[in-house]
Amino acid sequence: SSSPTQWEQAHWDNFREILGKRESSNNYSARRTNPDGRKSQFLGKYQFGNDALADLGFKNPTTKQWTGLHGVNSADDFLNNPEAQEDAFARWIPLLERRIRTQGLSSYIGKEFKGVKITKEGLLAATHLLGTQGVKDAFTTGKNGADQLGTTLTDYLKLYL
Repeated sequence: SSSPTQWEQAHWDNFREILGKRESSNNYSARRTNPDGRKSQFLGKYQFGNDALADLGFKNPTTKQWTGLHGVNSADDFLNNPEAQEDAFARWIPLLERRIRTQGLSSYIGKEFKGVKITKEGLLAATHLLGTQGVKDAFTTGKNGADQLGTTLTDYLKLYL
């Protein structure tokens, strides 16, 4: 896992800073609702959605109700708790790394996609944006996947060149 114990602290801090800046201008209280008609909200510095929050134990995977982890019982609690957000992020990255490995996406590191070099950090960021399946689909089809706001996989790969 790539917590500060495995990555040099300055490297980890740089990774967090770049991704946080791209997601929310490093704003812990940022809240975005997707324009896709669903009620999906993305919360905090790293813009965590319902599925990620459930994967991390902040929400019940079935009911999507808050679990009380870190004293977080609502979206507002999460937005007002930078420590909970940083803990979530520190646990999220190793989870993404495991998914990247198990889906065979690690083999793309060092290669190019749409003329952009794939770094470990870029792949992690792109997986945070689109999910493991979204990244896998993009690499398999050659189509530059995007989220509902039009942010593309290559936009996130380029963050870490």
